[in-house]
Amino acid sequence: MYKIKELADLAQVSTRTLRYYDRIHLLKPSRITASGYRMYGEEELLRLQKILFFKEMDFSLEQIMQLIDCNEAAYKAILRAHLKVLEQERTRIGLLIENITHRIGDGKDNHMRDTEKFMGFKKALIEENDAKYGEEIRTKYGKENIEASYDKFMKLSPAQYEHMQNLGKEICVALEKAVQSGASPSDAAGREIAQKHVEWIHISWSQYSKEAHLGLLELYVNDPGFTQYYDAHVSGCAAFLKQAVEAYLEE
Repeated sequence: MYKIKELADLAQVSTRTLRYYDRIHLLKPSRITASGYRMYGEEELLRLQKILFFKEMDFSLEQIMQLIDCNEAAYKAILRAHLKVLEQERTRIGLLIENITHRIGDGKDNHMRDTEKFMGFKKALIEENDAKYGEEIRTKYGKENIEASYDKFMKLSPAQYEHMQNLGKEICVALEKAVQSGASPSDAAGREIAQKHVEWIHISWSQYSKEAHLGLLELYVNDPGFTQYYDAHVSGCAAFLKQAVEAYLEE
């Protein structure tokens, strides 16, 4: 058994934090002695370990209270998802280290070739996307299609990539203007946005299909990450984009 101070020292948290967890019923002591000391056992230690894992993954206390009693399978699934994020971060840091090492140089070559930097940057973007959505998009569109799209993206020239980025920015600006003006997704503004989005998709997709495009649009409104990206400045942009492309593809 551990007294509250002993558990706090072991887990490297404050006793104030443990008292707060007790107060909100997140982590109750195993028992309280006649003298009023909180005592924690092995079960409470393992529960605290889970809590700290969830905090490391940036879950809020409210979310942790909902997740803490999940079964072992669900808990392992959460850990696997977090592992993917950590692996992606490790890759990103590795690329930064490689970049800095090249720039420092050994007196022979202080400059990393632009093509090497560009390839490393695109690789990092793919790995970030794959860590977030890889499993889902492979299930929806097939492993071969996704790998082919990744391959096409890696082969984009700097000019093609810049065009893709500029087109993406134009779509976001047009979306915000359309939503703020009260335009309809099926009118001229919506059609122009949809056309730009189809063009944007064609740049990186190995093959285009109406069904796959519509499936991506579902992610825009159902996945918080996508929705937040398009709705960052004006709420409703993700939904407008979905409706505009749907109307355009139905013509």
